[in-house]
Amino acid sequence: MSNQGEMGKISASGSLSDLQAAGFNIIHETQDPVGATVDIYCGYDGDIKLIFSGVVDEVKLDFDEDSFEIHGRDHSAVFQDGEQTMASFNYKNQTVAQIVKQFADKFGYKADITDPGIKAGMEINGMTVFDPKPQSLWRLLQRMAQHVGYECYTTPDQTLYFGPEKSQGEFTVNYGASPNSGLENPGWGLTVDYAPRNNSNIKVNVISQHSQTTKKILATASTQNLHVGRGRKTSTGISGSNSKPSFNSFAGSGSKLSKKTTFNIFRSGINQDQADKLAKGMADQLAKRQVILEMSIEGLPELKVHSIVKLKQEAIDLYGFANIPLNVAEVTHSYSAPQEAASSSGGYVTNIKAIAQIDDVA
Repeated sequence: MSNQGEMGKISASGSLSDLQAAGFNIIHETQDPVGATVDIYCGYDGDIKLIFSGVVDEVKLDFDEDSFEIHGRDHSAVFQDGEQTMASFNYKNQTVAQIVKQFADKFGYKADITDPGIKAGMEINGMTVFDPKPQSLWRLLQRMAQHVGYECYTTPDQTLYFGPEKSQGEFTVNYGASPNSGLENPGWGLTVDYAPRNNSNIKVNVISQHSQTTKKILATASTQNLHVGRGRKTSTGISGSNSKPSFNSFAGSGSKLSKKTTFNIFRSGINQDQADKLAKGMADQLAKRQVILEMSIEGLPELKVHSIVKLKQEAIDLYGFANIPLNVAEVTHSYSAPQEAASSSGGYVTNIKAIAQIDDVA
């Protein structure tokens, strides 16, 4: 089960006999194509927390195996399914906040909106027009969020959030500690993917428009070659003790940069100097995010996308990754019957994918 982010998904399975014993009729409970919902709670010793709420998309029953499966998505599914819209026709001359509020009201959702203070799209012949392609409401929400540097998602209580990235707490993981050892948040299975050229070809555009003169301000910066030296230095910090770092492996003259990715950031009311600084600062940050870490943690229901994780090493040398802030990009909560006591196989497990700032790695 993925939690938060652009759209969370759920896959749950269990025994039909257990459902019958609990008096739960799975067909009756999920027959409403609009109102069939699923809530997932996780925790320990009665201290459980709601970590997922959404709609049921599919139910599978296997009577010979005495099993069932439920698949679903979080409450953002209602914005993705059904109608498509053409914003250039249906939402002319409206602010971003006005459009988002209309979408929330359409489905009876609460709205938590930070108004970026700009109209959606660029002004053409006195008319502000945004994105002429037909698309789902959810796709349009994500595109508007990307254009103003925001994030957009739904919460379990059916609130549509549209605003700046929110902090989701900081957690310490005792890496190398055994599950059920009594230490806080035991972790295992750490892998590191370091590709120094992944973020070396990103273009950042910062766009602003004067509210009265409609003069367009554009600032551009690129990550290309910003941190090549820094990336090479970092490679020595994560090399194994039996291998020697080879700088040439990162700097072959015959290699090509990946296709340039462009980020467009819209900010109202800023001048050219401010736009230049914002573009350069964003490019600098993007260039540093080159180390991807994945690992498992003993079930941690509070952990979410944008949480910060720091590793405390227990008997395993983490090659400089201990105590550095890891920004969580993906979270998956899963549960399966433990195979044996004090085992990392089975039970409630939280799997994460996180990003380390390259400068933070020793």
